[in-house]
Amino acid sequence: MKFQYEVDNHVMEDIDPDIDFVINFLKQMNNITSSFCTLSFNDFLFIQCAGSKSKMTIEYRSPDKSGNDFRHFVIGVKSLIKTSTKTYSGGEIKVRTNEVLNSDQAVVLFKAFFNERVILSDYVQRETTEIFKS
Repeated sequence: MKFQYEVDNHVMEDIDPDIDFVINFLKQMNNITSSFCTLSFNDFLFIQCAGSKSKMTIEYRSPDKSGNDFRHFVIGVKSLIKTSTKTYSGGEIKVRTNEVLNSDQAVVLFKAFFNERVILSDYVQRETTEIFKS
């Protein structure tokens, strides 16, 4: 497992991270100098987020049924949907309001992924695979 994250606008990497380290990073994220992280098992299985501890977008990638390709999702909560634009150190992201999560939600999602490689059914997943295949 690999954890990539941004510190002072530099990408850092930790192999086989401790979950407490990941949780601490999520809780201190900001949209300027520490605005993203990815926890991955491989290129086809990871969870990542961008933004700040109070407003972040979380994405999930999993292998497709063949195991030779992937499916990519944005994670959200079940609620009314509007669209907005959020800024982080990598640029702007257009998001739906139900997909703007916080570090407490990220901790729950990252722990479940770390331990079981799943996204909890309390959350919705909007598939966005097509934007990575064009």
